[in-house]
Amino acid sequence: NTAAEFRKAQNLKSYIGKAGAVTERKYHPDDIFRNPPGPADITLELLMAAQVHMGHNTSLWNPANGRYIFGVREGIHIISLEQTAAHLRRAASIVDGVAYAGGNILFVGNRPGQTRMVVQAARMAKGYHLFTKWPAGAITNSDVLLRALPVEMVDEHDNPIASLSYHDMDAQPVKPDLVVCLNPLENYVLLHECALANIPTIGVIDTNAEPTWVTYPIPANDDSLRSVATIASILGRAGEEGNQRRLQAAAQGTVTWETPSAVATYMLRQADRAAALARQKAVQAQLLHEAVTRGGASSSSSAASSTAPAPSSSSPAAAEEQFVDPASEGSVRQQELMDKQAAAAAAAANIEVVDKATGEVREKDEIKPSEAK
Repeated sequence: NTAAEFRKAQNLKSYIGKAGAVTERKYHPDDIFRNPPGPADITLELLMAAQVHMGHNTSLWNPANGRYIFGVREGIHIISLEQTAAHLRRAASIVDGVAYAGGNILFVGNRPGQTRMVVQAARMAKGYHLFTKWPAGAITNSDVLLRALPVEMVDEHDNPIASLSYHDMDAQPVKPDLVVCLNPLENYVLLHECALANIPTIGVIDTNAEPTWVTYPIPANDDSLRSVATIASILGRAGEEGNQRRLQAAAQGTVTWETPSAVATYMLRQADRAAALARQKAVQAQLLHEAVTRGGASSSSSAASSTAPAPSSSSPAAAEEQFVDPASEGSVRQQELMDKQAAAAAAAANIEVVDKATGEVREKDEIKPSEAK
């Protein structure tokens, strides 16, 4: 009997051939990080393989999520994957639009195991990430908590502006334009602050969560790392595509650059400071040039007077030259003071100086400090 059944099975197998369903693996854990899926890869098969449809026990459900529930299986609510796919596509479109407009996107996920996926999504979207506890008041009291942090300004090509690397202390801290929260149940304070500051939020809403806490809910399983990693990868890819479109438009010159009012005021103040410093340097250079010119003229006149023949003391002209008018003593002292100032200026400028007493030419290093006063 056993041999007959075996031959019958072999004949049936050869007759049927490869007809029937074939089971394939649609979810590969490594692909989430090596090749993250994008908005175009959203399918019901991918979401089901990532366990996005698994909800909580029926006793823990929130009635506000009734529109997202497909049914019940063994006491567990099953989330409708069609609802998840539609809401996930909408959230990806929002992330893409914010990234295209150059906004700041914050990814938050502080459950164990969510660190890697949060960091990867933030890097792809050129945003920011938080995988620790949210500091209360970082949005509503940002003027105090974030005031000492520097602000980096970039242009439409994402190149840092060197003159605006550090903003003035009177500038307000930068707040996120969009917050993506992967575990809203542990971040109620964050979502409440975003609501007070009119910051849109995207959150993964399980059957036991409150969908009104976020602006754009995504009904999905928030307890499975597969589910959260898939959603984070799709949203990160959406931000990456938005940034790529923005950079391409900037390279083509189709993006307009609007400078914020606070930054424009800061730039004007910096320009005024630079102009005042340039004027001050110009005045100092002019004064130094005049001092050097007067010093050279006085040195040449002193050298000419020392080479002239001394008149005889017996002649009347010599007697007149030897007589010094007391009224002219002030002018002589003033001339000596000007000569000393010229020597000091020449020493600072590293030029040659002519000694009146000996007629020798001395360099800057040969001038004594007492002579340069």
